[in-house]
Formats: sequence, C-alpha cells, structure tokens
Amino acid sequence: MTDRLIDLAPALFMAAVLALGTVAFARAEPISVQRDSALRVEPSLGASTAGTVRRGARGESLGRSGIWVNIRTDEGTGWVFTFNIRFGERVSGGGDLTAAGRMVSARPSTSVVSTIGIRGLSEEDLQKATFNAAEMRRLDGFTVTADDSTRRAQERGLAGVSLDYLEAP
Repeated sequence: MTDRLIDLAPALFMAAVLALGTVAFARAEPISVQRDSALRVEPSLGASTAGTVRRGARGESLGRSGIWVNIRTDEGTGWVFTFNIRFGERVSGGGDLTAAGRMVSARPSTSVVSTIGIRGLSEEDLQKATFNAAEMRRLDGFTVTADDSTRRAQERGLAGVSLDYLEAP
C-alpha cells in the first residue's frame, strides 16, 4: 500500500495544485484602471457606453473576450480594452487562495507592457476626417530649427552623413 501511495504522490500533488488553482481562479481577479476608459455595454467599439471609469479605479475582472476585459468597479460594470487595465495586486501576508492561485499561474508578477497593434485608417475614417487647427498648432510646437537639431546631435556624439538621392523611376 505504501509503495502504491509513493507512486501516486506526484500525480496527487499535481491534482491538489490544479484543484487549488481552480478554486482560486473561480474568484474574480483584482484589477486597477491605468487610464480613463469608456465602459462599454458589450466588447465592441460600436457598443454603447455605460459610463467612464477613471484612472486609478480598482475593481475586479469578470471575464475576457479578445482584447476586451469585463470589469466591475464602483463606477459600474462593463467592458474596457485590456491594455487599459493592470491585473492583480501584490499580496501581503499569507493564506489567501488568490495568492496560492497566482503561484501556479503562468502570469509573471512583474509589470508587463502589452501591445495589441494599430489598425490602418478605413475609407470611412478618411471620409469623416476634418482639419483640426488646434492640433496643427500643437504639432508646430514640436518643431526645431536646423541649427538647434545639429547642435543637439553633436552634443550626443552624432555626425551628419551625406547620401545621394535615388533617381526617379
């Protein structure tokens, strides 16, 4: 009997870990909102907005659908972009099943930056586009003179290189 238990020990341990993880993950995962976000009724840009959640709001995730996370905060319940959310919290103390669940999760405890990508502009986007003089003035505020640019490059050890232009095809 003892030999049989020794043979089963690794399998029993893994079953216990998985069961503990399942119990821990059955609870909603804590989240914090990283930027002001529209709270959508459904996981879609076309969905109506149920409200806004402010940066710093805390709550819990209820589920996921693609790049969307269903969250519940004091501001309300709805869907926001994944990259607007930070998951989990540092756990102090011991004995919490959520902490045990994190020990077996694949998610590292470090801060991770997530990128999802940028889509191109559709024909509809281009048709709706309008000139924004305020944004143009803002953009103009980023300009520098050629002399200033050269001086800054030299300060950083960069040197200019001349390139021949390609002939037009």
